[in-house]
Amino acid sequence: MKLKINKNKLLKSLQLANNFTDDSNINPILSGILFKVTDDKLLLTSSNLNSYSQITLINDFNCDTKNTSFLIKGKLLYEIIINLSSNEITLEIIDESTLRISDNDFSCNLNLLSPSSYPAISFDCKDWLNFEISKKILLKISNKMPLFVSQDTDKKSTLGEILFDSLTEENKIKILATDSSHLFCFEDQFNGNKTKFTLSPKLLSFINSLCIDTKSDVINFYLKNNKIIIKNDNNLFFYTLSELNYPSTTKVFTREYPNIFKINKTTLINALNRAFPLATAVTQDNDRNSIKFTIKNNSISILSRSVNFGECYEEIPITESNINKSYDFKINVKFLSHIIKCFDNDIITFNFNKENHPILFTDEKDPTIKFIIMPLVN
Repeated sequence: MKLKINKNKLLKSLQLANNFTDDSNINPILSGILFKVTDDKLLLTSSNLNSYSQITLINDFNCDTKNTSFLIKGKLLYEIIINLSSNEITLEIIDESTLRISDNDFSCNLNLLSPSSYPAISFDCKDWLNFEISKKILLKISNKMPLFVSQDTDKKSTLGEILFDSLTEENKIKILATDSSHLFCFEDQFNGNKTKFTLSPKLLSFINSLCIDTKSDVINFYLKNNKIIIKNDNNLFFYTLSELNYPSTTKVFTREYPNIFKINKTTLINALNRAFPLATAVTQDNDRNSIKFTIKNNSISILSRSVNFGECYEEIPITESNINKSYDFKINVKFLSHIIKCFDNDIITFNFNKENHPILFTDEKDPTIKFIIMPLVN
């Protein structure tokens, strides 16, 4: 078999497929990518047993043999091909155990892996629920994802994962993330199928990379029980999702927030940047990363203090307020800075009930995004 293929097309496919290989020594077969040539398609399949992918190339290759396959170590193949200079690469099976990789100036032989024990993989999702969501929403969520959402989510908890919920409210979708002290919420009109599931930050980040590359306006999710298949262009990606219940956030959003004030985003960010060094100084202070917010009817005072290094105090004006007395809050400066920067409007609206209760952050020009932060205990 001799397969000729565009270098960049192959590299892009290998990069996607290698997200699902496993280079540990537990099962060397899982480090491989299975190449399969059919009449008009080249399929690249990879699996780490927990998740797997199938990348499809159509009309981007030429092969002298149909209905043939081979298994090759994925990351090793990628590292060799990325350093080749030609635009066209040739993959040639020399015998049952050897693959030759070549271009105009280079040639090398790699040992093939045995495909006989490669896991059987199925992407049949004909009776699965089709959940179609726009890549515009997915990109927006990824770009504004809260600082507290961890890439290293504890597998025993859904805290740190992202909830997609089109089931709870009619014709609406909510996308939530929380660590119990902070809450991010995206809410918008939605006419798709009703469902509820969670995605890990790592998976959402991968989906975000698909959104950037695809020409389609939507990404298709197929759901059944706690399984999900993501379809993008001609490619399929399978994952097992968390089965744990997501914490309820209903009470936080149904509370009243009668106290409201507005502040210029740039003014606040600059003040937080000046308070940041002392608030985050590496000391033994119990209050590390915290600042004290004192809210009055026409100004906010920001105090950051370190027992070891000193303190920084500043007052900045409020542009609009219905507050007629003073309120004190202690807030994590890293989370607050991140939240403020996520809004696009020049004016940020703070909403709260009383001292040391949750603060709701909103943007009048973009009502789809909300943040809630729980002040630190004094």
